[in-house]
Amino acid sequence: MNVIAQKFVRLLDASALSQLIAHACSWIGDGRPVVRVLVIRLLRMLAKKLPDYTMQQYQELFTSTVFDGQLTADVTVKVRKANRLLLEVLVDRFGVEILLNRTDKPDWFVLQFIPTYMVVG
Repeated sequence: MNVIAQKFVRLLDASALSQLIAHACSWIGDGRPVVRVLVIRLLRMLAKKLPDYTMQQYQELFTSTVFDGQLTADVTVKVRKANRLLLEVLVDRFGVEILLNRTDKPDWFVLQFIPTYMVVG
């Protein structure tokens, strides 16, 4: 899936990218951890590779999907690691302030991660 996504990113096929992002945003709520890890990896690759103007277009969709679309009750170690790696990319792309303003969930890992990122980064 990531190879196909990288091809669409290189070509910047807007309709295919839009469909890919829409499907990823809908699949992130899947209860199966394996599917969620694949989707989180796909979102991380898109967040890394897409140009800035495209990421600005999808900023609200990305942040709402990552912070509101996921179930936090059935999180495995692999899902947590994938989320942490995705969060690192989102912090680099959007900034700490936007991400802190976007979530107010006490059970979300961003509250533990971002203060250490601010000290180290």
